[in-house]
Amino acid sequence: MTTREEKMLEEILLYDEYKQREGFSASQLGRPSLQLRLSKEYPELKMNDLDKLLSSRIGTAFHKHAEQALDNRVDLSLEETLAEEFNGEMISGTSDVYDGVANIIYDHKTMQQWKANWIWDRTHEKHQSTIDSFKVQMSCLAWLKWKETGQTVDATKIVVWSVDYKKPYKRKDGTSKPQAPQYFVYEIPHFPPEEFEIWLDNKLADIYSKEEVQCRGCPDTYVYDYCAYKEVCPVLTKSF
Repeated sequence: MTTREEKMLEEILLYDEYKQREGFSASQLGRPSLQLRLSKEYPELKMNDLDKLLSSRIGTAFHKHAEQALDNRVDLSLEETLAEEFNGEMISGTSDVYDGVANIIYDHKTMQQWKANWIWDRTHEKHQSTIDSFKVQMSCLAWLKWKETGQTVDATKIVVWSVDYKKPYKRKDGTSKPQAPQYFVYEIPHFPPEEFEIWLDNKLADIYSKEEVQCRGCPDTYVYDYCAYKEVCPVLTKSF
């Protein structure tokens, strides 16, 4: 690649229309408490590792495509953003699709096939932990809808889209490993609203406790790889 080409690709990957809202969003709340505290203290810091940004940009583009495709559906609410103050902190969330007829919240998830397989295959050792990783976000969206309407939603579901789907490899005997289809819908259990408020109360207390507890999974997992606050983290800088 020429220097000019590198600059062009860098501009594409760094371009971001997302506007940080006050408080915490549903998609943020599942992150480690220390990371969330640092995000409040250093709002100017963002992920700028180009190698980590492509999958996020693909996901954003697909969300826009899905929204435009369903734009004429009067029975669906698209990109519905709700916000509620809780313990002095603004909590917000955007549901990709709310089906008012079925009373179900949907969230689009673009991912690689290996992760889709973890969700699809209930016997996989990482199935439950993967499902649990979506629970806080979906519980928050359900809670926000409850605060708006006074009614609980019937279900929260993710729509999984595999970005690198390939037909499953068949063994000589005609069998193959369990493999998720290219796209499917999967229900994510969510906390009842009252239980989520207890969880949220504890989470906010943990964020502002000022305890310098190393984030679980850091520095050996994606928690470290996708963290924009490595340089200012009091735990990491203390250990160096």
